[in-house]
Order: sequence, then structure tokens, then C-alpha cells
Amino acid sequence: MINLEPIPKKIQKRLFEKMRALGRQSNSTTGKSIDTDALTHEKMASRTTFIRMTSGQVNAVTLMGGMLKRDGGIRGGYADIYGSRQYPKITRNQDTMDTAGELLEDEDFGGFNEQQLFDISAGGGRGIRGTLDDKTLSNTNRRPMPGIKSIDVQFKGGQKAHKEAIINWTCWSFEDLNELSPHFLAHGKTVMIQWGWVYDDKSFRNIPEFLTIDSVGNRFISEDAFTNYKNTVIDGKGDFDIMTGVIKNFEYTTREDGAFDCTTILSSVGVNLVTNPQPNEESLSKHITYNLSLNDTNKEVASKLINATLDEDGELSKLNPVEKSKLVNLNTNVSLKLFLKNIDDYIFDQLGGEDGPSDLIINKKDKTLGTHSVPLRSEAYNFKENCFIQHVLDIETKDAAFSGMKVVPNGTWVSWGWFEDNILSKFTTQVSKDGRIVNTFRSIEAILDKKENKDSGKYESVRIKNHKYMQTIDTKIYILPGQFEPHQKDKYYDPDATGESRPSQEVDGDGESIKKLASIVNDINKFESFTASSEIEKVEYIDSDLIGNAVNKVFKEEYGLSDFALKQGKYEKIRQSKVDEIKGNGLERAKEAGFTSTKTGLSERRFGYLRNMLINTKVIKDSFGVSENLDEFTVESLSIEEAMNNLFSILNQPINFWDFELTADNVDVERVKIIDRATTAFNFKKSVNSQRSKSNDTGEPFTENKPGDSGVFFFPVWRADSIVKRQNVTAKVPDAMALTAMYGSNLDQLKEFSNVGDAYEDKGAVLAGGLHNSDADIRNRGLAIAIKSGDIEDKQWQNIGSVNHIDNERLIKNGKDDVLTYIKQNAKILEKTYTDRLEKVQEDLTAAKTMQEQAKRDKKFAEAFDTTKPPPLFENLNRGERYTLLALVSKLLTDSEIDEQSWYTGVKDNTDFKELFSAKYTAHGKMKRSFIETVKYLTLGNRSDTKTRESSILIPLDIELDIDGTGGIFPGNSFHSNYLPTNYKSKAVFQMFDVSHKVDGSGWTTSITGKMRTTIGNVFSYGKSYDELEGNIFDNYLNKVVATTQKQKDKKQEIIDERNAAYKKRESPATPQTDREKRGG
Repeated sequence: MINLEPIPKKIQKRLFEKMRALGRQSNSTTGKSIDTDALTHEKMASRTTFIRMTSGQVNAVTLMGGMLKRDGGIRGGYADIYGSRQYPKITRNQDTMDTAGELLEDEDFGGFNEQQLFDISAGGGRGIRGTLDDKTLSNTNRRPMPGIKSIDVQFKGGQKAHKEAIINWTCWSFEDLNELSPHFLAHGKTVMIQWGWVYDDKSFRNIPEFLTIDSVGNRFISEDAFTNYKNTVIDGKGDFDIMTGVIKNFEYTTREDGAFDCTTILSSVGVNLVTNPQPNEESLSKHITYNLSLNDTNKEVASKLINATLDEDGELSKLNPVEKSKLVNLNTNVSLKLFLKNIDDYIFDQLGGEDGPSDLIINKKDKTLGTHSVPLRSEAYNFKENCFIQHVLDIETKDAAFSGMKVVPNGTWVSWGWFEDNILSKFTTQVSKDGRIVNTFRSIEAILDKKENKDSGKYESVRIKNHKYMQTIDTKIYILPGQFEPHQKDKYYDPDATGESRPSQEVDGDGESIKKLASIVNDINKFESFTASSEIEKVEYIDSDLIGNAVNKVFKEEYGLSDFALKQGKYEKIRQSKVDEIKGNGLERAKEAGFTSTKTGLSERRFGYLRNMLINTKVIKDSFGVSENLDEFTVESLSIEEAMNNLFSILNQPINFWDFELTADNVDVERVKIIDRATTAFNFKKSVNSQRSKSNDTGEPFTENKPGDSGVFFFPVWRADSIVKRQNVTAKVPDAMALTAMYGSNLDQLKEFSNVGDAYEDKGAVLAGGLHNSDADIRNRGLAIAIKSGDIEDKQWQNIGSVNHIDNERLIKNGKDDVLTYIKQNAKILEKTYTDRLEKVQEDLTAAKTMQEQAKRDKKFAEAFDTTKPPPLFENLNRGERYTLLALVSKLLTDSEIDEQSWYTGVKDNTDFKELFSAKYTAHGKMKRSFIETVKYLTLGNRSDTKTRESSILIPLDIELDIDGTGGIFPGNSFHSNYLPTNYKSKAVFQMFDVSHKVDGSGWTTSITGKMRTTIGNVFSYGKSYDELEGNIFDNYLNKVVATTQKQKDKKQEIIDERNAAYKKRESPATPQTDREKRGG
């Protein structure tokens, strides 16, 4: 479940019913029909609780207030409660089980029922049902039957999501304790508990048992209790809930009356399956695990051993290789790390090896690979749809084993879904004897039924953050299918010119290998798109072709022009003018005129599918500390959890875009998955009130934003209809973050509109203070970091400092050092680390450095554009804008044009600037650094370590609510309270982290603990949209090119003037020396 999903609709409807019943309101004010099972005040006042605990044995024992009969009936009367009791004993007669197994192999099943034979056999694993008189306790002391007193269930969310339950129950005799111990006082045994409200006979009968009775009468916990209980609870309107777990601990204490106070503690199986150490090659056990089981019949065991130890002549000798493969289940020398070390070769073999279906894309005589130049005949990409893709080279190989041309893998990408399902699952999933998956590692989530807000029974990949400007950054790390856009070879024409000879500009585009890779992974028939499918929709747009055709029709019909004549420049200009006019009138008017079409587009691109990402196998190897090179040092990871954390760090290079976390599913806690904590179902672009759940006249929840959907439920507090027993709000800002919160509360939004709070790491503390930013503090109002302060009460504090640096000298508003101007002029240089500079030598613009040096000497040049803003993304410009940019770049001068004698040691600006837009990626598949900076700027703001205005952030403000007992509420759900300050209700929502249930004879209370979530954009109102940022960088870059061109012309003139002056000086007549000069005086 994605964070901030609404509480399920049916649960919300029940909550509204409780509010109306407690407020003594009518369930309908319009006479419309409503649910006949709707709650009334009478039902609420007369209800009682129930608790049911069922063991996971073949013939289950069930305890409630007392122990149920074997058929599930409730005991009543003195004889049932204080008389003798029967406990089931499972008859597992091996001969009978063997016979049933043999009959299953007969064509007619020996005349027996196939299902009964299976249930009796070892395959069914349950054996024959016990008889009623198997074990009878006489109970001569007339001790009461055992029963449950209370339960305390906790559903924990977050990174260590799990469920835990404490069941307190009483056993009145040692004999009962002895019989019940295998069921409820034994480590690792499965137990199911249920609890809820009973309003009347009908509601009690409707509570599902989650028990299955097989063909021979065995009663046991059904599979629905493990896999499909959520929908059952939701359909039950939250009047009951359920948990299934294994016994973690237990305790029983002898009382003075000879009875036992027993406590059973259940726990779900959570993230511990990925915290187990993954051994390296040296530490692996060398033993062999044999494919034998205690459930095998004696004949099956004997058959396996004999067949594996007989040779072809039927004599005992070494293991027969064929039968050995059946006997040996796993040689534990094969570990995950050893497999990963050879994963590229494995995929190479899966794709057919050297004979794979290669699509040869490039033919060359040689190619530089690393530091070696080797003969290369061709390169290609082999792939398996939605699984993996591999780059292969056909190179000349010379070694002792082989000499000649050989196909070798040179880079492999695997879809994360394939890697989880087919690699990680083999080393992390636990499977029971009957084939039931106990726990697994899969980053999937149940798809919600939008109408009911419950699971649809279908699953999809976990959704992670996406953005309209997010792209594949570095193919050496990952590829985002559908969001990988290399530049194509193309020609762009002057939109204001006409005729066939109108001016044009050309770009060469990226290399053929990069473009081929992109064409494969972007093909939705080959690899599923990274963008979440629900965001791909039909988009209506103004169709320029339809407008042009309409104009042509008029020219033909009224003026008799031919098709040839209509292609002339002046008519094309008229057509374009009409297109611009209609587009200016808006979509609605164009639709009325019939000039719109539809196309497949993206609604918002808020989410992407994690499992559709293609991860480079080198990244996976690095994460696990695996290296193909024996001489290469890597840090060995201790567990899959640690490896995943390494992977998360690498995937966020060079853009810190995602907030990955390894966690257990909030509902199916046996499934471990990867989530992006910043991804939420709540749309922070829209107001909280528009997404607030309300109840209509028939009791159905709705929102203003989507009338048919439920939204954020506001729990009523301190009202006549309140279902809340207690509310507690706690601010938990650590001491170290107190200054940060003060800053957020008093900062000047106008001065920090682009990156609010970028000076502080903990944005949650900034926003906690920012919730009351509009209420000025007399002393601290308008806080800003000094260098960003601008004008404060007519005093310039941006260059705060001292003059003489004396200890008792006060800091003054205009210090001696003008650091701010230097930073503005040299922003790019100052932002780059030493490593970054080394990495960008062959891919960045040398022109930038030249311009920065010029900016030091010419302040006017530095003020013409902002050096901190990156270039625009070429694909986001229309064709006219692309031409304009390239045309301006073409006017830049080269070295030789500035100085024919090459006295000027600048750069070939014309070549370097144009080359930037010709190709987006380097030959190694990494986006050019200038464009990486652009993606950072457009997706994260001006700083790469600052989350966007639209990314939700947890605020250290917790809320605790005790409400009337309700099931079907889970960690991750969104909620709110009506009894909070207006700022909290309008600017933020709460996310459930822990949900607990306490049930005893007095009632049922559900406790909810949540944390506040909001965004920078919701708390601080100033800022620019991403579209505004994009337009801003395009205009800025045009100014940059124009300013550079002018600077070059000025430099050229300066060189000419200097040369002329030097020439004149050499040509001027010598001045005669005076006598004093001749004497050296």
C-alpha cells in the first residue's frame, strides 16, 4: 500500500455511521433508502466484544471466552463447561498414508475419492482425522474450561513493519495445559486470532471463521487468513479484525487456586529474512543437502537412495549421475554472491551465447575498449522482453584457448522485477512442504479497487517518485524505459523565413549505439514503461495539421491554387499565422471549430514503476561487494539488507532523487519490498479540504475533488458525535534541530523562494517552524542566512564581516571581503569538487571556464546572465526554439576568428556550444554533465540535495488518537483530526505509523499513532513552478550565448587594437638619447 492511501471507503462509511449514532442523528434526512445494517444508538449501547484464538494444527483448537466444541459450536450448560472434555488426536498411521499415496497413482484411484486420498496421504500432509474419543479428560475436579481474558495487538509500520499480539488467557488445570501446549505454548507454531464487535445475532453469524474442512473432516486455518483477510475485514465494515502469526514467546504462571495465567505472544515474519548474512566464497559450508523429507514414505526414501547408488549394471558403486541430480537438492557452495559474480555470463547463455539473435548495429574495424584498442567487427544488443538486455561485442581474441573473432558481453541491464522474482527469491523465499510461500522479497502492491478502496486481487509494481523532466542519467547505473531520449540527427529551419533556401541549422545527434539501445528499451512491446500506467491517458490537443489542411482547402476552393503553389514560402507563413491565432484562442474554441485531436500522453508523471527499471548488473555486483576481477578490491556486504542500502545509494547518483527504504508490507507483513518514502497517494498540489472525506445523505463518503471516492478522514474530537476517546499531539523536534525550527518559523519567504531551507539538512524541522511563519516574531522576524539576506531594514548584511579582524571588533554590515560577488561570478567552479572536475574534462564545456575568467574582469558581462543556471533540455524546446538557439550559437567565434595568429588562447566556442546540443550522452552512455545539472535543476530545484516543493516531508509532530474499536485501518493510511489549529488542517495531513487494538470484556479500543506530512510548497507560498523554471533557463541561456558573442567581439577588437598599437610603436622613429642617458644616469 502506497503511503497516505485513504482509509477504505466501507470503513469510512462505518465511522460516519458511528458518528451519527453517537450524535443521535438520523441516518437519512431525505427519505432515501440506506443500509439496513446501519448502526443505531441502540446497537452501539448494547453491543459486546468477542475474541477468538485458533491453533494452526490439523484439527484446530479454538478458544474464546471458553473452548469451542470440535465442530465449532459454543459450549453451554453446566455439563459442557465443567464436565469432561475431548481433545483431538491426529492419527498419522504411516501404512494408511502409504496406501493412500499408492492408490493416488492408480488410474481409477482404486475406486476411492481422489481428494480424500490426497488429504490422507503424505502429499496432503494432514493425515487421518482423529476420533471423538481419542483423548478425554474426565475433569473430576470440575474445573472450568480454558478461555481468553484479553488481547493487545500492534500493527507496526515503517522500516521494521510487523505485527505482534499478546493474548492473555486462563487454563484451570494441568491436564488442560498439557493438551493445549502444542497449540498455544510452543515456539514457531501458527496461531490465528480474531476480535471485534457483536451487535446482534446476525452480526455474530456473519463473522467468518477462516477455517477449512477437508474431505475427511480435518479442520484447519484456511489460506484466506494469510492472503485475503484484508478484503474480508473491509467487507465486514471494520466490525472485526484478524491477525495470523507464529508463537514468538509464551509464559504461564501458577496461581494459588491451581490454575494457570497464560500469555502467548505472536509475531509476524518480517524483514528478518533479508538481514541474514550472505556468506562469501571462503565462509560457505561445503556439505550437500539431500532431497529427502520426513514426510516421504519408507518406500520413497529407499527408492531414492537405491537409485542414486546403483550403476548402469545395477551394482552398488559411485552415485549414478542421473539419479544423483534427483537426490541432491542443493550444493551450498552455490551462494547468491557466487551467482552474481557470473550473472553476465548466465544472461549471455540465456540469450543464446555467441549464436544469440543479435541485431548488429555498428560495423567497425576497431574500437577503443577502456585503455585497449582491439579489432572490432560489430556490436549488438540482445534482449529478452521485460527481463534483460545485453550489449555484446564481436572482437578479436587471442589466448591459449581461442584465437579469432569472438562475441563477448560488454554490459548488461536487468529489470528489477526479473531480478527480484528470479534471482533474489531463490535465496530469500521460504516455502512450506505443501508449496505455500511463507515469506518473500517482492516489491509489489495490491491494486486498489477505486470504488471501494480495497484490494482488487491484482498486483502491480511498487510506485516510486517520477517527474516530467526525469530521464535516464547514466546507463552505467540504470535505464528508465520510455524516459531515455538521446538526441537525433535533424535539421531545423528558421520559422520566420520562407522558401526552400531559408536558413537552417543541423545537429548530428547521439551515437548509433546509444540510439539503438534507447529505441529497444523505449519500445513498450519489448520493455514495459517506467511511467506508471494509470498516468498514461488520452490527451486532447490543438492539431496544427488540421488547421493547415483547412487553410489549404480555402486556397484551393476560392483561389484555385495547386498543391505545388501551396508549398511556396508565403503560403506556409500564412498557414503558420493561422495556427498561432487558433492556438492563442485556447483549446475549447479550437475544439468547437474541429481543430483538436487526441494522443496518448502523461497526465502528471508523478509515479514510476520500480520493477520496470533496468539496473546495470555492475551496480548490483558493487552493491553486494562482488567483483569479476580477482585483483579488484570491494567491500563484502554482510546481508541482503546492507546490499540494498548500498544499491539505494548508487541509484541516487548523481541525482539524489529517490528516498528508498526496505520494509515489510503493512498488510502482508511476510512480504518484504522496496518503497520510496516520498511517494504518496495524497496529491499535495491540491488543497487538503478538497480531498477531505464527507458523508452524503445516504451515508456514502465523498470528496469535493472526486465525488465518487473517499479521501482523508477527519476524526471528530470534542463533539457530540465524537468516536475519539483521547487525542494527544506532541512536537518532537530534537535539541539539535531547535535552531532549524526557529529559522523555519521566521524566515523571509521572498528571499528564499527558490530553495526554502536549503541551508539546513532537516527539512522537517524547517517546516515544523514554517507552519506559523505568517505570525511574526518581533526579534527574529524575517530570518535569512546573511549572504542571502539582501536588504534588511536598509542595511546590507550580505557581506557581513570585520575590517581588521580584531577579537573585540564588532561585525559590521559591509565587511572588507566581497565574497558574494565572487561566488556569483564563479558559481560553477565553486560547486564542483576535485573529483567532479576530473570526471568532466572530456564532456563539459571549456567555454564556461573562459566566460568565468572573463566575468572576473567584466562585471557587466557577469550580470547579463546567471552562471548558476544550466542549459535547457533540447527535446523540451519546440523546433523554432531549437533553431533560434543553434543560430545564435553559430554566431560565436572560433579561436582563429578571434585571433588569426592564435594569440588568444580561448576555446572554439562555436564548436563546443553546438556540440553540447548535438549529443546528450557521452560515448560511455552517461548524460553530459551540463544536462545532468539541468535535470537536477528542473526536478529538485537549484540544489541537488534539496527536495522539491512537491515532495512530501515528515514533520516531527506526532498525534495519538484512541478511537472506538475499528478494523481495516492500516499503517500508511492518511487521516486528520478536526480539533487542531487551522494551519495544521489546511497545510498538512497525518500518516498512520502504528495501529494497535486492545480488547477485553469491557470493550475494544483502537489506538492510532501518526506523523504529519506536508511539502515545502504547502507551507511556504512563494516559489516558481517547474514549467517557469524551464522557460527561465531557456531565456537565460540565450542571454548567455549573446553575451559570449559580444564578449568575443570585444576581445577580438582588443587584440586588434593591441596589435595595431604594438605595430605603430615598432614603426615610430627612435628618439635620440641624451648625454645623461648615454652615461647611464
